[in-house]
Amino acid sequence: MSSLLSACLRWIVHGGAVERADLRGLLPTIHAPTLVIAGANDPAAPPAQSQRIVDAIAGSRLAVVDQAAHLANVERPDRVNALILDHLLDTSGADVGSDTATLKEVP
Repeated sequence: MSSLLSACLRWIVHGGAVERADLRGLLPTIHAPTLVIAGANDPAAPPAQSQRIVDAIAGSRLAVVDQAAHLANVERPDRVNALILDHLLDTSGADVGSDTATLKEVP
């Protein structure tokens, strides 16, 4: 890794860039089908926080993955991959302006 890239990553992680990056005001401008995936046991970004994201994006959906925390894609890769594939292959033509839906995952 280059020293410049390494320095940038250190600034992002330790310099507070992530904490200060509040982009919530932009969420309503998203007009693409959106799936938000949360780990049921995520202490850093709990499902309630993900629900607030879903509430701000018209037509978005929330999938809460049981037996997973912050790295749901690592902890439950098959389940997360299936959710993403289902989302990408959805041909229902659902209206992006429709109400949000919450998908509660089962183990």
